[in-house]
Amino acid sequence: MKTIHRILFVTTILIVVMGCATAPEPEPVEEPDVAVVPAPAPPEPTPEPVPEPAVPAPEEERAIARELRQIITTYGMAEFSPDRYETGEESFGRAENAYGTDNEAAKEAYENAIEEFNVVVDTGIAALRQETTATVAAAKQTADAERAERVVPDLYRRAVATESAARQAESAENYREAFRLYGIAEQQFKTAHTAAVERRQAAEAELADIQRDVDESRERIEKLEQEADDADGQ
Repeated sequence: MKTIHRILFVTTILIVVMGCATAPEPEPVEEPDVAVVPAPAPPEPTPEPVPEPAVPAPEEERAIARELRQIITTYGMAEFSPDRYETGEESFGRAENAYGTDNEAAKEAYENAIEEFNVVVDTGIAALRQETTATVAAAKQTADAERAERVVPDLYRRAVATESAARQAESAENYREAFRLYGIAEQQFKTAHTAAVERRQAAEAELADIQRDVDESRERIEKLEQEADDADGQ
């Protein structure tokens, strides 16, 4: 009987001890690997179309065309190449109409006008140069005929210097100045010629007066001699 009680006691003790023992920690549960998918990037904004830069106004071409046109008008060069002048005028008119609204078309039209006007100017320069230099040469020849270089040297040298300056301006393609100086040289040679003529006429008048005085003196002498001869004969 005692034995049974001891067994029960021991069994109870064992149950209590094992119940108080620390329970094993549960093994960690491994979570499955999940790939991280990045969030999609926001779409890039569509770039706005960049407007093409505006064509600048063809100021330089316009100024050149106007200058050539003014030269043609001032010196009457249109008559030397009328067809090219008319074509240039048409292009110039188109350019003026397009200026400020269609500068690309205006630039092209101005360039066409410049090309035509240059032909007119070149033709006109050649013709006017021949005409002008011939006029100056004729005035100089007239002055030379009156020996202006000796009679009025200051005026003559001034005209020669102006003619030389005109040639230099022409060589530098400064035709506006060249034609202006040729015109001045022509007038200066004419002035020298006129002054030489006046000097010659004044000298001739003075010689005539001297000759008249000589003739009158001779007549008086002859008269006195005749009177003396008559007195001796009496």
